[in-house]
Amino acid sequence: MGIQDWSENIILVVLPREPEMGGEINTVTEILCDRDNCDVVVDFSNVDIVTSSSLSKLLNLSELLTDCGHRLVFCNVAMSTKRIFLVTGLDQMSEFADDRDIALASLQEETQQEVPEESQETALEASHEVPLERLWERNAKTN
Repeated sequence: MGIQDWSENIILVVLPREPEMGGEINTVTEILCDRDNCDVVVDFSNVDIVTSSSLSKLLNLSELLTDCGHRLVFCNVAMSTKRIFLVTGLDQMSEFADDRDIALASLQEETQQEVPEESQETALEASHEVPLERLWERNAKTN
């Protein structure tokens, strides 16, 4: 559980169960007020219920991100919670992904499209996801 800087532009939040959920959402909102360049993934895998207080805080978080032009992606959301989001309109203000990996990948893909290709290669190297052939080609060019 907790809040993690997944990358420079993505915050991952693994929500705890109620009653701690509201405090975690408040902390994320405070972080976003200091950093205006982040998308947020919220993982609901530990959540069984959402209180009206936490729902209100999620709505505020969604509005904050939308106003700044950033994305809010929910993942691992139980069907009962999705129904609550549908009734409150939160489903229209955020995106849903089946799991954390899909949510993070969708945000990283968008971020990489905005970054020049040379910077993308550096980011791939840092994540150890560069095919070995590309590294050899790049080393051959520089030597």
